[in-house]
Formats: sequence, structure tokens, C-alpha cells
Amino acid sequence: MHNLISAVMMLAACALIGNAKATSLLEHLRTLEAIKADMTSIKLEMRYSADTLPRMLPRMSGLKLKRLWTIVADKVSDTPTNELWEIIAADRSSALDIARMTDDDIAPLKSFIYDLGSSDISTQEKKIELSIAKAEEVLAARKKEITSKAKVIRTLGLLAGVAGAIIML
Repeated sequence: MHNLISAVMMLAACALIGNAKATSLLEHLRTLEAIKADMTSIKLEMRYSADTLPRMLPRMSGLKLKRLWTIVADKVSDTPTNELWEIIAADRSSALDIARMTDDDIAPLKSFIYDLGSSDISTQEKKIELSIAKAEEVLAARKKEITSKAKVIRTLGLLAGVAGAIIML
């Protein structure tokens, strides 16, 4: 009887671990989607609002990574863009898990932030559109990769649990 209970617990634990790892990967994908959505929202707001970034960003309620954009709004006018990125990367509460992201994942966001306030509105819009296009490319590539990895990890967790359960019995 104890072996049966142990086997069920082993199966459940391994399945949960696999599911947790897969969920973590999918959260990374949701972060990439949020970055793209926020960049698009900011571009549209810039187009229809003649306001400065420090006043425009905090007012935007639909941003998914609100803390990230609050940092940008607070620091953009008095901080060089390369230092601004370092502040963002160091901030653990920005809802942006920099450690998990590859350079390719971060490149569109970095480009977007570096281009903020760097030129006149029409040139800035074009640069931002390029950053959004890059973000779409990254998202498409990562979506396929992450989705398949998440399925594999879930399956491996379940199979490890089944193997452990069989060994326990």
C-alpha cells in the first residue's frame, strides 16, 4: 500500500515539475507578446498625442509592462539611453526577466528605447515601426520554439513520473 501511495506521489510530483517548467517557458512568450503590444500602443499614442514621453507613458492605462514604462518615463528626459537600459536591466520589479531573455529577444526593445526622443516625430515613428517589425519576427520565431519545448517538457515530466512510479511498484 505504501508503495502505491509513493508511486502516485512520484507521478504527481514529476508531472507538476514538468508543468511548472513548461508554464515558465510560456510566461516568457507572454512577456515577448506584452513587449510588442506595448511598443505598438506607445507608437499609436505618440501619433495621436502631442505630449512628451514622461507625461504620456504614465497616463497610458493599457500597457502590460507598466513598471518598465514607468522607469522609462521617469528617466528618459535626464538619462542617456545606454544608462537607461542599464537601469531597466537592474530593476527586478520591471516585470521583465532580463536573465531569461536572449540578446535577440531584447534587441527590439533596446532599439525601441534607444530611439525614444532621439529625432523628430516622423523619423522616430519609422524607427519605432522597425523595432516593432523586429519584435514580430522574434515573437514568431520564439513562439514556435517555446511552444514545442513546453510540450516536450510537460511530456518528459509525466514520463519521468510514470517511470518513477513503475520503479516504486
